[in-house]
Amino acid sequence: MRLARERLTIAEVAARMGCAPGTVSAYWQRIFGKTGARGWREVLALIGGNNDAATCP
Repeated sequence: MRLARERLTIAEVAARMGCAPGTVSAYWQRIFGKTGARGWREVLALIGGNNDAATCP
């Protein structure tokens, strides 16, 4: 979520996390499905101040 707050593209997030852009997209789709959000701004609004670092497994 920290990287989303920085308004990075999916490709930029993937590069920083060390994974493929498709992986980042899949994560977002799962997050949207679980939260009912329609975009990353809605997700950030839902989680508020959570500033956890993101890493790929």
